Amino acid sequence: MSARRIMVAVLVTLTAILTIGSVTAGYVRAVLLDSDTYVSVVGPLATDPAVQHAVSEAVNDEIAGHVDYQAITDSMVDELAQLIPGDRPRLEGVATAAAPMIASRLQEFTRSAVEEFVASDRFATAWENANRQAHEALVALLTGRARRDAVQIGSNGTVAISLDPILVGVRTRLLDQGLSFAQHLPTSTDRQLVLLHAPGLAKAQRVNRILDAVAWVLPWIALGCAAAAVVLAGRGRRWSTTAVIGVAVVVGMVILAIALLITRSVLIDQIPSSVGSGAAARVVLDAVLDPLRVALRSVAAVGLVLAVVGFVAGGSASARRLRAGGGRVMDAVVRRGGGHVPAAWARGVSQNRRMLQVLVVLAGALIVVFWTSPSALVVLVVAVVVAVVLAVIELVSRSVIRSSPPDSPTAAVGGPQDSDPPTEETRQPTSE
Repeated sequence: MSARRIMVAVLVTLTAILTIGSVTAGYVRAVLLDSDTYVSVVGPLATDPAVQHAVSEAVNDEIAGHVDYQAITDSMVDELAQLIPGDRPRLEGVATAAAPMIASRLQEFTRSAVEEFVASDRFATAWENANRQAHEALVALLTGRARRDAVQIGSNGTVAISLDPILVGVRTRLLDQGLSFAQHLPTSTDRQLVLLHAPGLAKAQRVNRILDAVAWVLPWIALGCAAAAVVLAGRGRRWSTTAVIGVAVVVGMVILAIALLITRSVLIDQIPSSVGSGAAARVVLDAVLDPLRVALRSVAAVGLVLAVVGFVAGGSASARRLRAGGGRVMDAVVRRGGGHVPAAWARGVSQNRRMLQVLVVLAGALIVVFWTSPSALVVLVVAVVVAVVLAVIELVSRSVIRSSPPDSPTAAVGGPQDSDPPTEETRQPTSE
């Protein structure tokens, strides 16, 4: 193997590795270290049944620890006895018999109030505010900055949100319904809802600082390595090298996806069994990891497009046969529509075919680049649209060339030329 091939292989491998690093660093910077993005990701989870159930159970447990329903029943009896002193013995007997039912009804009222609040817009606002505070604490931990008073991250890597805003909202709703016992509910407690448990989180400061610092430069280095590999491959191998780069990028994203699955499994297994919000923690974790999934799928789609384009445009025998077959199909289409004099616009398309093709490809690339969080579907749809437009340009050009005199400038433009002419290795011996 020549030194040039070894260098190309090294550059392709570096491109794949740097692409993995670019996607990961971009995710860390855009989601894990950006409170606005994080809140926009977890904010909609306020309507998720698992989250609502976990919050409701945590709030009801906290209320049950501060409310003595038997004492409330006794207080009601005392108030009635003061209104009807002579009937106190009978009232006490009735109250004793009805005490369990009264306590149960009070608990039902409380649970109903909690559920109504959790389903309201006020809970969505409280949920977003609590998550913003928790995320700011997470960023403080990951970056090593000064921690705030509202820190909700334990030294064991437990990330949680405070339930105080929700307790205040439930207390207000109960008071509005005329349930005076809600005055005894606390407005500030130490109760929290665990969202994530990662013991190694506190030790990840250095890694996160590095990823945050290199997030903007890694993609450019990866593109530089890819471009250098294509240039170094030399004439005759550039398109095939492009295809190999595309395959390498896809493989890199598959590796990242496997690592993501393993990380998710580890994080879920590390949620303590004593944590009652395990289902909610899984929902939140999946929501936080989803932007990374979308990013790696999109990059994998880009790699797939590069691999297909590089193969079709390459100098291999199979690629040449594929292009020749496509050319015959286009010629057949042109012949079936044939004979008419091409319009001025068609002649313009034919004369500026190469420039138009470059502009179409550039437009597709810009759409993907400037699309906010493009999904794999967006990338593939843009690629298909670009391919269709390029095919239309080619059909129009062939139609003009076929209808033009042989010695005209339009005919001189000729058909498409391979960017990768066959090399000694790609030429196939013929039997003729």
